[in-house]
Amino acid sequence: MADAYALALELTTRDLENGRTLIAGDVNRGKTTLTRELAGRLAAALGAGRLAVLDLAPRVPGERGADSAGTPSGVGGRLELAAPGALVLAPELAAPRLTAMRLPVAGREAEAERLARANLARIQPLLGDFAASGRDVLVVNDLSMFFQAAGVEDFLARIGTARTVLANGYLGESLGRTQGTAQGAGQGAERFSEREQRRMRAFAACCDRVVQL
Repeated sequence: MADAYALALELTTRDLENGRTLIAGDVNRGKTTLTRELAGRLAAALGAGRLAVLDLAPRVPGERGADSAGTPSGVGGRLELAAPGALVLAPELAAPRLTAMRLPVAGREAEAERLARANLARIQPLLGDFAASGRDVLVVNDLSMFFQAAGVEDFLARIGTARTVLANGYLGESLGRTQGTAQGAGQGAERFSEREQRRMRAFAACCDRVVQL
């Protein structure tokens, strides 16, 4: 991971511009920090007026770090890009898997699905705001939140005006284990996570560059 992170820091604006770059990995791997650094370079070189930030980091139940519900350290975290003039779109979202863990096992799958759909209903109008803004550089923090309830084709159709895309998202095993094996949530939780991960891999296949942390 350290080598991949160091190599990614060598990426230039020319490397990122006019293409799609995905930063993927498990929790607590530095995805948001790396995205912030690279997004800052894009804003400085291209102008913050061309930049939109879609920040999908969810509100995580409990305090940061492992809590009584088993919330793993490193989950969540806003991008907090210092780029005056950038359009920041940051809806209030729930963390479906982690929030559902607080319910009895039998109700967790349905609750996670309900929260993911509610999140999507908050995200989609903001993608419309981006399309209407005329900006052509899109930075997405925690893109996997979108893929919990909608597919790659839907996302690509909604960002058609973006010439440059820099996104990060969860692609790993920690959250699936937390909700499934460790907490006994069963096959429903596995299906939820597998669908999200499958869509993340499908989006990666549509990208010009993938940084796996």
